[in-house]
Amino acid sequence: MLRNVSHRRPLRLFASVLTTGLMMFGMTVAVTPSASAAACTTWNPSANGEGGGSINISTHLKNSNYSGCDNLASISANDWVWVRCLKWNSATSHWWVYLRTDKGSNYGWTSLDNFSTIAYDDDGDGAVEYAYC
Repeated sequence: MLRNVSHRRPLRLFASVLTTGLMMFGMTVAVTPSASAAACTTWNPSANGEGGGSINISTHLKNSNYSGCDNLASISANDWVWVRCLKWNSATSHWWVYLRTDKGSNYGWTSLDNFSTIAYDDDGDGAVEYAYC
């Protein structure tokens, strides 16, 4: 009687041996995406509160509110930006700002830590009312 022999067995054995060998030398093999990968899905909130400010360092605008997310555009120190909304990132314990640049009209996220000033009374009512994303 003929036996069913799997052709995948040698491939699985090779993959197991290779992974074990790499781990013995301090290397790891990633088999799943990082937990923060889902958090970096592009997020463009529709909220539009008051506020504007200048950036204190040259940095990048991100596609979401985590520093490891994709870069969308770069901004330079002293650039003026318009605040759309704010979001507390509990994973990093930092406020993040969704904004529009004054020059080029780019949108994206940056940490509130990157601002040198943030305040502007857009409607002239004597109060700056920030929106939360």
